[in-house]
Amino acid sequence: MIDSIVRPYARRLTLAVGLGYLGLAQALPAQPAAASGGWSQRVAAGVIHQAEADLENGGSFDVTRFFASADFSRATDAETMIGFGFGAGFDAYGFSEVASPWQDLTRFEASFSYTRKLSSDWTLRLAPSVQSYFEDGASASDGLVAGLVAAATHTFSPDLRLGLGAAAFTGLEETRVFPFIAIQWQISETWSLQNPFRPGPAGPAGLELVRTGETWDLAFGGAYRSFRFALRDDGPLSDGIGEYNGVPLFARATRKLNDTWELDLYAGLVVGGSLELEDSQGGDVADVDFDPAPLVAVTLSGRF
Repeated sequence: MIDSIVRPYARRLTLAVGLGYLGLAQALPAQPAAASGGWSQRVAAGVIHQAEADLENGGSFDVTRFFASADFSRATDAETMIGFGFGAGFDAYGFSEVASPWQDLTRFEASFSYTRKLSSDWTLRLAPSVQSYFEDGASASDGLVAGLVAAATHTFSPDLRLGLGAAAFTGLEETRVFPFIAIQWQISETWSLQNPFRPGPAGPAGLELVRTGETWDLAFGGAYRSFRFALRDDGPLSDGIGEYNGVPLFARATRKLNDTWELDLYAGLVVGGSLELEDSQGGDVADVDFDPAPLVAVTLSGRF
């Protein structure tokens, strides 16, 4: 029931895109402002586990994702900030009672960002990125995707910033363009509505409602995630393309360990999910839905 309602709309959602994680993260608001001439750094690492989910045609699968990232930003003057980031990830898939369409996956990505304050109210952000996402046994060059994110945000008040942008990605026999909305709204002293910039299952461009506390922050949100990757030459579909789609709905609890480090704990449910296979030319081969699946995650991040 949930899948039948969510999935048709999930493909049209533009709040989150798995491709270009770093590019989106740097293009949206809430990047740390570094003093002119100095660098601000953020590092993060974590693990996301999606529990076993039944496939519509029989069998089941689960996936565990490991990731690490590092981002650096610097204000070159009062109106301009530049930044760059690097990330890597490893996805361990397990299929049971069904032939494995793919096995473990590796991901590398890098991005650059340019932020310019156009006026007292308007800010422009540009972020080109490159990513390689491929099954073990395939070539990193097979999974290359280039992207560009552009966003303009307007400050309506000290408590509200809204923006519109677009993310374009090309590679793996497809070009995708996703418009998105950026938001930072401090509703009250303790409640805010924002994009989830923290590393975790939702990625940087979903939507979450956050309650800030003295010891723990609590958040509730979700996003649409889409991952495309190159398959190995000697697999079931030589030189093919795999794709994972899903909508993680989550609750987050964050504990500030000290002035530098924070710990995030997530629990949730992936709905509207599907696994897809395409041939080397991008033609459809298979498209299989999967049932809602529990999700847990833990991440550790630090700012310097």
